[in-house]
Amino acid sequence: MGGGPHLLLPICAVLLALMALAIVASAQTNPPASGDWIINDDTTITNRAVLVRGSVNVNGGGRLTLDNVALTIQPTYDGSNGLTVNSNGRLTMSGGSYGSANAMRVKFTVNTGATVAMEKVVFHEPVYVGDLVSFYGELVRLGRTSITVRVNPGRRFIQARKNRQAKQQAGQQAGAE
Repeated sequence: MGGGPHLLLPICAVLLALMALAIVASAQTNPPASGDWIINDDTTITNRAVLVRGSVNVNGGGRLTLDNVALTIQPTYDGSNGLTVNSNGRLTMSGGSYGSANAMRVKFTVNTGATVAMEKVVFHEPVYVGDLVSFYGELVRLGRTSITVRVNPGRRFIQARKNRQAKQQAGQQAGAE
C-alpha cells in the first residue's frame, strides 16, 4: 500500500474545509445582550423567551424564524423601538408572542417587498378604546387551493387626543364650580 501518511494531510485539509463551510452555512445572529438585533442571515430561535433592549431589524436577504418564542422589546421611550422587516427580508413566527417589556408602545413595521408569515401569534400590545385600526387587503395571487393576500394594517393613536379632551372638559367643569 502506497501513500499512507502522504494522503493524510490532504484528507485532513478537505475535512477542515467542509467543517468550516458547515459552520458558515449554519451561522446565525443571536440576540445581543443590549442594543439592536440586526438580522442579515438565516436565524432561527426556538422555544425560548427573547428580550431585546433595542429594535429588531430583518434586513434584505435576512430571514428570522421564531418558533414558539416570546419576543419582548424594551423601548427607551414610547414607540421608540420595535420589529421591522425590510424589503427582501423574511419573518416567520409560529406560536409565541410579541410585546413590550414595560408599559410603552412598540412598533411592528413591515416594509414594501418584505415577507411575513405568522401563525398563532399573540400581540401583547394594547389597542386603546378610540384608536382606529384598519387593515387594507390586496389580492396578489389566486391559485387552485390557496390565495395570497397582501395586508397592510394601520393604526392611528387617537387616544392621546381623547385624553386631552377629557382633561380639558374636567378643567372646564372644575372652573365652573
